[in-house]
Amino acid sequence: MPVQEVIPRIRKQRTINYGNTETVNGTGKVVLFDYDGEQATPLLVTVQCTDFSVGGAVGDFRPYAAITWGHGGADVETEGVDCTFRGRFPVVASAVKVEVFVASFALPGEANPRTLPGDLVAKFRGFLGEGLDGLRIFSTRWITQIDQSEGLIAEGQQRLAAVRVFNPGANVEYFQLFDLDAPPVNGDIPDDGAPVPPVNAVTGGLVPVPMGETRGFVNGIAWGMSSTPFVFTATGTHVFVSAEIEQ
Repeated sequence: MPVQEVIPRIRKQRTINYGNTETVNGTGKVVLFDYDGEQATPLLVTVQCTDFSVGGAVGDFRPYAAITWGHGGADVETEGVDCTFRGRFPVVASAVKVEVFVASFALPGEANPRTLPGDLVAKFRGFLGEGLDGLRIFSTRWITQIDQSEGLIAEGQQRLAAVRVFNPGANVEYFQLFDLDAPPVNGDIPDDGAPVPPVNAVTGGLVPVPMGETRGFVNGIAWGMSSTPFVFTATGTHVFVSAEIEQ
């Protein structure tokens, strides 16, 4: 769909409303839209990756957007912002260019990112709207899973806002999070986690795992209780998990 500028006849003035869809095949960047206006104004860039496939490749591959914005003869740019699930980015500018691509990052325990597969496909859509809003960047819902030792909180692209867990077992164990579309198996490397003491009068036992604003997961949000901190080693201990995810 070509980039279009909409000019409502009733208002007799220009309204900035650029939108487009593009597909990234393999490596490299694709221009989603390139807007050039007359004067700087508050603008909101919204980008969403609607379809993401890397075949059978394994790696930390994520949909990203490079945003360049400015006014007159000067501009600034980001090397890339994570738009897993959906991203909204406020700018004040007269010119905005958005390029979409897939980025690769090193997996936990590895020094270098893995090579992007040549058959990857990522479909993006985005738009540029005039003005800013005061709403939260995302609405959320809570998912609670009880009496399990491993689980899957969500499938596909998702952003995790918060998670908390308590351990009714007898030993300190490690609650681990994984970017997977199925519960972890022994030997999987976690993306995040926290030690979880057993429930008692001293420690309490409820452990919140802070996420910052949110943390993006491309394949899904999986979790498991492990006896070792740096690799998943199943314990079979059943726990209580409650997670807040973006909608």
